[in-house]
Amino acid sequence: GAGGSEERWDGAARGGGDEEQGGEDSAAQLKYLRVHGGGSDDCMGISAAEVMVSSDNLSPRHDQDEGAMYARRGVFNTGIVFLKHTKGAKKFAEAWNAHLNAKEGRYARLTSDQQVFNAMAREEGQWPGLSPHVLPAGFPTTRVLVANGLLDGSTFRLGILPVALFNPGHVYFLQREKLLQTMPGAEP
Repeated sequence: GAGGSEERWDGAARGGGDEEQGGEDSAAQLKYLRVHGGGSDDCMGISAAEVMVSSDNLSPRHDQDEGAMYARRGVFNTGIVFLKHTKGAKKFAEAWNAHLNAKEGRYARLTSDQQVFNAMAREEGQWPGLSPHVLPAGFPTTRVLVANGLLDGSTFRLGILPVALFNPGHVYFLQREKLLQTMPGAEP
């Protein structure tokens, strides 16, 4: 339709300007990223996400090789969270806020925004409780999971930011500590 997300991506890929970057159609996103993305495979696999979060996983190699399949077995770190301007991201923000303020039920006993985020993203009673979002041919390893926890029972696309590029404080500290242990006379 007129002004739809697919047309915005196609317009941007034809040189329509960076202000037209939004959208949800994966094929159009791939086209846009090939033209404007600078060839960064680490972030191409996350382009279909509505919500993006950093991870407490510590292996950049496994993260790069396995993407979302590696990240889904770990803890998401809410030190870095990005929301794309989509209906799914808005629904996510509303649900996260509601779950953070819950007085009873599954989320009431949780003590931090990170615990609520991790609980709401996964299917209750399942581990890891997240399935990969399938990307079209031509994309690198997917960094996107199908996540749960929205108030209406629907799902959203959760992207896991590359560990090598987005280190939350916990990951940075642990990696830095290990590096310093190998350097004679170095102090943290």
